[in-house]
Amino acid sequence: LPLLAATASVIGNSRVIVLKQGWTEPAILWAVTVASSGQRKSPAFDLALDGLTHNEDLAYAEYEAKVKAWEIEKNKDEGKAAGSLEKPILRRSVLREVTVDAIAPILNENPRGVIVARDEISALFGGFDKFRGGKGEEVAHWLEFHRGGKVTVDRKTAMGIPIHVPRASVSIAGTIQPGTLTRIL
Repeated sequence: LPLLAATASVIGNSRVIVLKQGWTEPAILWAVTVASSGQRKSPAFDLALDGLTHNEDLAYAEYEAKVKAWEIEKNKDEGKAAGSLEKPILRRSVLREVTVDAIAPILNENPRGVIVARDEISALFGGFDKFRGGKGEEVAHWLEFHRGGKVTVDRKTAMGIPIHVPRASVSIAGTIQPGTLTRIL
C-alpha cells in the first residue's frame, strides 16, 4: 500500500488521466495501513519508501554542496551583482512534518509534487489547525492537495508576495493502529 502512494508521488503532476472531456484526475494517492501493534507495518512502510528516502539523502547532499558554492560566489560578487545570483533550490520528494504554510513554498519549488510519509500518520492529523486553536482551514487545503487543486497562501511569504500553486499534488503514506484511527475520526 505505501509503495502505491510512493509511485503516485513520483508520477505526480507529470501525468493526469482524462476520465471524460473536462474531467482529469492526477496521480495522487492517500494510503494508510491500518493494523494493530506488532503487525509489521513499519518494516513494509520503510521498504516501500526506501528508494525515495535514498534519493532524498542524495538531494540534500547535492543541495548542501550547491549552497556552499553559492555562498562563496556571493561573497566574491558582494558589492557588484550579488542580487543576481540565485540561491539553489532543494529538490524535495518526501515530507514528514508539515503545515499548509510550509508546504506551499515547497510545492512551488517542486511542481511535480511530493509525498507526506509518516510511519505514524496520526501526527499529521493531530497537527491540523494546531496553530489556529482548531479554527483554521487546514482540512480544506488538504482536500485541495488530494485533488491536485489550486492553493494560494498569503502568509509567511517573502516580501509579502503570495505563494500560488496551480496544481498542488500531495500523496500521503502512513500507518496507524485501529484504536488511534477510531479516536481521530
